[in-house]
Amino acid sequence: MSDVYGYKRSPRAKSVFHPDTTTLNVSSMGGDAAGLMVQQWGVQYQQDIRELFELGSSHMYWVRGRPSGTASFNRMIGPAGWVWPKGLMDACTGGVTMTIAAKGPDSCGGEDESPVEALNITLDGCVATQVGFAMSVEDMTLREAVQIRFLVMGGL
Repeated sequence: MSDVYGYKRSPRAKSVFHPDTTTLNVSSMGGDAAGLMVQQWGVQYQQDIRELFELGSSHMYWVRGRPSGTASFNRMIGPAGWVWPKGLMDACTGGVTMTIAAKGPDSCGGEDESPVEALNITLDGCVATQVGFAMSVEDMTLREAVQIRFLVMGGL
């Protein structure tokens, strides 16, 4: 059948994912994140690369900067209460190590599908740079947002 907008695609999904099989584990938060009500998390790790050029030639050189990263966690505050390790708030101690293990949703399977890979990363030198709390009248839930800076990421 021809689509009214001209799309040429199969009317059937190639795969269906089951979100109930996703997992998140953050070691410094007491292990399995179930019950911690994490709603969103993200990690970014970057290093600055600068270009240097030599006068009188076409040579170009790269200067690597020191890598660093940021992480963010947004969660609802529920029965678990405050879950962050005390060292996360104290830069004088050098921060904490956090291991994040996450697995994407399983699928219904199919001949062309490969299993969803798991992610297992370690962030070292984690120090909180921002902590925020919010509540809205529409659902009366208390939300928490934590921004973290770290120096080393491993495990990829």
